[in-house]
Amino acid sequence: MVIRFFAVLFAVIFFPFLCLGESQASDIVRFMGKEYILQTNILEYYFERQGISRDSLMRSVTLVDSNGNKSKFSRIRPECLRGYIATFEVTADGELYLNDIQLYFFAHEPYEVEGRDSSRAQYSIMHLLFPGQRRVQLDWYTGLLIVPYGDVENYVYSGYASVFEQYMVMVMREGRYLRHINYDSRQYIIFRSRQFAMFKRTNSYRSEFTTLKVLHEDWDDARIEEYISLNNTLFASRMYAK
Repeated sequence: MVIRFFAVLFAVIFFPFLCLGESQASDIVRFMGKEYILQTNILEYYFERQGISRDSLMRSVTLVDSNGNKSKFSRIRPECLRGYIATFEVTADGELYLNDIQLYFFAHEPYEVEGRDSSRAQYSIMHLLFPGQRRVQLDWYTGLLIVPYGDVENYVYSGYASVFEQYMVMVMREGRYLRHINYDSRQYIIFRSRQFAMFKRTNSYRSEFTTLKVLHEDWDDARIEEYISLNNTLFASRMYAK
């Protein structure tokens, strides 16, 4: 009971951060015939709106090991604390789609998941979240898509804080592509700093700051601010009111 309570408390407190202290596996987006990593976790907004908890998402399938023993999903992987990797596509006519979402979990031996081999410890749950749909149009999403590419210039062991050579920032409104802006690493750092400055004016920032202040009484304000800037994976993708 104590363990379960702690797990629920952890999920509630840290839902906005998505990553804690380790670089995170990115989602994927296809755009103009190429595949990129995507540092915008679009589905986090959907799960929040739909009231889908991380616990219920992770326990949506039944694992069956090589001996036929059944169990529910147990452990997420530290390099993907949101528990899944999603694949998106911006089509030629500029519409945003979700093509797949796969649970990403530890498997110490080959498992079958609902009769399918899942020895690679990833398993699509599209059919569970969106029955009968091969892909889903995301016409509700308004925000930015952060797409890094090129070499990593500065590796940071935290969230999406590593710096890449180049960035493409796509502007989306109601699931439609409007335009994109190309940044080199220096320009993107300036852009990200401006986004964070605007995020600090929001209730979401104040809530996260207060939570960390309670949990880490020995941290000063500067350390809390730095922690949020490194570990919150959502603020850079928001469109803020001027």
